[in-house]
Amino acid sequence: MLTYFTLKYKILNRKLTDFGLPPLLGYLLLLFAFLFLTERLFTVSQYASLIYCAAAIFMIVSFYKKENIDFLKINFNTKHFYYVRVIENLIVCLAFIIVLIYKQLYWETIVLFALSVIFAFFEINKSFNKIIPVPFLKEPFEFIVGFRKRFYIIVLAYLFSFISVGVTNFNLGIFALLLCFLTFMGFYNDIEHQFYVWSFHSKPKDFLIAKVKTGIKQSTILSMPMIILLSIRFYTEILIIITFLLIYYTYLVCFIIAKYSNFPKKIELPQALLLGTSFLFPPILFLLIPFFYKSSLKKLTLIL
Repeated sequence: MLTYFTLKYKILNRKLTDFGLPPLLGYLLLLFAFLFLTERLFTVSQYASLIYCAAAIFMIVSFYKKENIDFLKINFNTKHFYYVRVIENLIVCLAFIIVLIYKQLYWETIVLFALSVIFAFFEINKSFNKIIPVPFLKEPFEFIVGFRKRFYIIVLAYLFSFISVGVTNFNLGIFALLLCFLTFMGFYNDIEHQFYVWSFHSKPKDFLIAKVKTGIKQSTILSMPMIILLSIRFYTEILIIITFLLIYYTYLVCFIIAKYSNFPKKIELPQALLLGTSFLFPPILFLLIPFFYKSSLKKLTLIL
């Protein structure tokens, strides 16, 4: 196991070097950015602890790679496979857990720790793409693939929403909604082959508009039962729910456009940092969306 984690460490160092940063400087910058964003979050939001836990879970899901799981299965027996998976998840969440302990948010720490361990035992891709039906017909693939990969997170979010109604805890309901929204945005981490973009035979502008419309429609289909449930039970807080929904739609538009700003490659570190900053200063979205939009048009023009 030590050899495996040493290899992962060297790969991360190489990525930082390829990006043009000495590894030590890269780690220091990432630590500074993390602490700065954390402090800003806890300063500006009363739901900071919920957003923080949701962000940590989102990180776990985002770091999932089928190729890595297959590699682990080949090189480790079942017992050590799950050991490695648990350790990986805890490493991803370690900084979040330390901050929660420092903030004396012990219940949130326990929940995040438990979920980090539980998620290690899910084999996400094991025949799910052939068994689970989806209500998305033959529309673009993000929600079809994403739902089949991460449906258990959505089930967990709905479970939290039911519990929030049962115990009359609106904050838990908002956490469930945030978990859903972050999961939906995570669907756009997957990059399709250029052929599937080329096959649209449309203008870049029309392509992006179609993608945005589809994303809003499909995420609404998945989240609307929860929104209705929370709105009925916490009708006095319905304006907050609507506000979260509108903010989510804005972030979704930004994520969809950002996905194609570096297409066919994945989003790089500078773009990821800009998106991360937007979570603590949402008004910056009104600058990021035009920026990513222009970049996406340039990339898509070469393909479409």
